[in-house]
Amino acid sequence: DLMGPLTQRLAERFGLVPRVEGPTLPQLDPDYFRRLEAIDFTVKHDDGQGLGTLAKSEVVLVGPSRTSKTPVSVYLATRGWKVANVPYVPDVEPPPELLRLPEARVCGLTIAPGSLLERRLARLERMGVEHDPNYADPKHVTHEVMTCRAFCQRRGWKLVDVTGKSVEEVAQEILVVLGKLGPGVQGVA
Repeated sequence: DLMGPLTQRLAERFGLVPRVEGPTLPQLDPDYFRRLEAIDFTVKHDDGQGLGTLAKSEVVLVGPSRTSKTPVSVYLATRGWKVANVPYVPDVEPPPELLRLPEARVCGLTIAPGSLLERRLARLERMGVEHDPNYADPKHVTHEVMTCRAFCQRRGWKLVDVTGKSVEEVAQEILVVLGKLGPGVQGVA
């Protein structure tokens, strides 16, 4: 205790009674520990990692690169949801662990092809990388978005369009379409 003795001496010197005020500590209740566990789980299940324990996910996001899977996953995790995200790559077989999940836990993320192209071009520019035709070609991007949508629909997975939406808006919509909001269920507001 560094402040206690100093505060006591000042109180005696000036004849005052100190008020104990300061920053509040997080509530160390079961909900707090659940959120920590969810964050740890989500970090370990980012971008197709942790497939061996994918079945323990409460929410799984699937979508092309740059559809905000990771930011949305982390945001949901801070609200206590165990989230995994798996990238959709055209012409690459999805992991069998993903295909075994109940459809009520999986949500596909989609985006307008033009918006996805802008995101990818901006990323390449930030990284100082030459134009990659498989990553940022308008025809390829459109094909990727359309095949991802079709794949998710064939699986019976709900789709959420992330175009022009904040992470919070997308997270809320995911919980709604997956039926995870209701009486007694924590939302993301």
